[in-house]
Amino acid sequence: MNDLYKRLIRAVVENDNKSAKKIVKSILDNETAQCNKMFVKRMQNQLNTPTMNMLELPSNLQGMFVMEDVSTSFNEKRFVITDDESNIVKQIIDIYNTNEKLKEYGIQYLNSVMLYGASGCGKTMLGRYIAYKVGLPFGYLNFTKIISSYLGDTGKNISEVFKYVKDNKCVLMLDEIDAIGLSRGTKNDVGELNRVCINLMQQLDTFDSGNILIGATNRIQDIDKALLRRFSKQYEIKLPDFNVRKAIAKNYLDTIPDSIYTDANLISFANMTENKSCAEITNTLVNGIVQCLVNHNDVNLSTIQ
Repeated sequence: MNDLYKRLIRAVVENDNKSAKKIVKSILDNETAQCNKMFVKRMQNQLNTPTMNMLELPSNLQGMFVMEDVSTSFNEKRFVITDDESNIVKQIIDIYNTNEKLKEYGIQYLNSVMLYGASGCGKTMLGRYIAYKVGLPFGYLNFTKIISSYLGDTGKNISEVFKYVKDNKCVLMLDEIDAIGLSRGTKNDVGELNRVCINLMQQLDTFDSGNILIGATNRIQDIDKALLRRFSKQYEIKLPDFNVRKAIAKNYLDTIPDSIYTDANLISFANMTENKSCAEITNTLVNGIVQCLVNHNDVNLSTIQ
């Protein structure tokens, strides 16, 4: 029995589910026997699903906040990143790696970025990728889901999330932040939401610099300027260009056993999905793959239109 299997048995016996999944992932990634190819792919795909890797949260946070262990759920082989996105990710990781030095110098720096762009353009996926690269869990908070019908509870909900994150290091994503962060003094101004926005800014002012903060919105022009200043960087994620659309199809199909495509197919697919978001392109691929399997056909890009 080799050391890897001993570690797996120990993790299972000690009920250390997180370690067990990482060891299983390592075993699957290193399995090369052709006879096990289909089994390995099937298990890898199941292991990579986000629902398999959600971390247990206190009862007061369940239903409004999720924490995902992306070390096993994020499938880097299916991810396409542009040069500009790589640059912003590098900046964030470089700052993360210098955090201890910043603390030594007594510098409080909020390592944060506001991602903005059309719905489905990949803001959340980029956040998950950053968490994957730095080896931290991915905490996801969607503001439209925590705004209580009793608005006074919303500020409390936000405080509870930040209190939890203070003791549980992660990459924290605040999605649809415009739900509470609209500019004050406008015709859409709601007094109670103003107080919630102020509460959020106070939380950000004391946010642990060892974490990474990501905001996301498709209405950056409406975000309160004081809130926006809390984010050290702002980056627009645009709809994918031709090369990215082509790469999305290629990378995804490369993870499907025995899938069939040609460069001409990829070009045709990229042209067909012009002006589509990353999410829409992926949905087109998944729906096409499902239809191929339902019809007992090979997964062939030429039939996915």
